[in-house]
Formats: sequence, C-alpha cells, structure tokens
Amino acid sequence: MAYSKSTGLSAAKALVKHNGARYAMARRRYIGLAGQYCSDVPQAILFAHITRVNPSFDQAPTAPAIQDNPLIANTVGYLRIPLTYIKDAGLTARMANDIEMCTWVWAKSFNEDSRYLNKTYPSLFPFSNEDFWRCAYARTSLGDVLFDYVWSESLVTSSHTGRVWDRITEMLEIRTKAIANLSALQLKKYLLFEFEYVFQLAKTKGIVHSSGFGKEPVPSQRLMTFLK
Repeated sequence: MAYSKSTGLSAAKALVKHNGARYAMARRRYIGLAGQYCSDVPQAILFAHITRVNPSFDQAPTAPAIQDNPLIANTVGYLRIPLTYIKDAGLTARMANDIEMCTWVWAKSFNEDSRYLNKTYPSLFPFSNEDFWRCAYARTSLGDVLFDYVWSESLVTSSHTGRVWDRITEMLEIRTKAIANLSALQLKKYLLFEFEYVFQLAKTKGIVHSSGFGKEPVPSQRLMTFLK
C-alpha cells in the first residue's frame, strides 16, 4: 500500500476501531507505572504506543529481523526501546526486560526528546499540545539522527508554528528516496499510518497535551539499586 496523509489517516482510524479493548487493557496493566514515570508525557500516548509495538503485552518480546521491521529490529523490552537508549542509561539489554526499568528508560528518553525540541525551537512550540507531542514521539521512535534528517528536509519555518507535524508529513508525502535503512515506503508507513494510529487512539481514549515540555522522571528506590 502506498501511504499518503489521507490513506494513512483512514487506515489509522479503521485500526483504532478494533483496538479500544486493547488500549483499555494496556491502561489497566500499566496505569501505575505511567503515573510514576510519564511525567510531562501524556499517559495516553504510552498506552497507545504499547498497542502499536507490543499488542500481546509480552514482557520481553523478540525483536523482528531488520528486513521485516527496521524501526524496531534493534530494540528490547516490552516498549521496544532502542539499544542506544539502554546504553545511554548505563544499562544492559537484559535489564530492559524488567517492566519498571523499561518504562523508566522509555519515559526518560521521551521527556529528554521533548525538552530538546522545546529548548531548540521554542517559537515553533509555544504550547505542549498535540503538534508538539507528535514531533516528540517521532523523535523518540525514530531516534535523533533519523528524525533530525527528516526535520531538516522538511524546511520548517516560523510560518509552520502550530502545524509543524503537518509540514513534516506534507514533505514526507512527496518523498521518493530512502533515509538510512528505511525506504521511502517504510518511512511513510511509520509516520503516516503507524504514528497516526497512536495519536488517533490516544486522542480517542485520553488526552495528548500537557502542562509541561519534558521533565525527567525520577527512578524509584528499587531501580536505584540497579543504577548504582
């Protein structure tokens, strides 16, 4: 399927209709950890993200082969965290199989990415609204190098304030070249369909705005024993 903004949105909304129960289950299972670690990140994004990357709620899912899904091929833990994030936190891959540890690392990375966007482009993101969190989620999910490449090619200016994500997806829609190990088709599938699904589901079941732009979550005393 060749994804455009309209076909991606349509497919995302169709998928949302089938995942209400799965979202509710994710919320029941992880609401405590979400409240403890999401910090400024809207909790609804976490629950919707889980239904995208780990719909069976496996504690330690096996990563797919890179040819099957390049974006989550080198990930660990139930939230499919990139190995680079694990290393940045000073952990081993095995530690990500601990659900609390995995949640903290994912939330830590997400809040760091959102804070980076706010500090780097304050005029483009005057509010921590849906537009802001869509961009932050993309940066966390794609990784900073790939996201920054997509950002630079999107030629975002002050005229796009309030609709930065629209600008990014508009430019992506006409893209024909691969970026790194992602073909243009794969990148469109992720951003125009899968990421759109996350936010359509999150908006349907919760909220996708907050009062802050990214505050690092504090690890519990239990996690501190592993981090020392």
